[in-house]
Amino acid sequence: MPNYRRVWVPGGTYFFTVNLLERRRSLLVDHIEALRGAFRSARRARPFEVVAMVVLPDHLHDCGGFGHPPFRKSLTRLIEQV
Repeated sequence: MPNYRRVWVPGGTYFFTVNLLERRRSLLVDHIEALRGAFRSARRARPFEVVAMVVLPDHLHDCGGFGHPPFRKSLTRLIEQV
């Protein structure tokens, strides 16, 4: 996995993409209610702002504010647990 350098500005808005490991699956749209529940749970654990989100069968795009850098990593872990 590449080790990208990323600029982090407190209070900034960021874009990220999450892909399924098995790209031929359609789990995100097949289980959209579970995904919504996971985001609600993650937001209760670590509040963050969702500006926009696009959910496709095998990946999702999200744009939002995520707090400070250590928070970003813990949020990513929460979402990936779904």
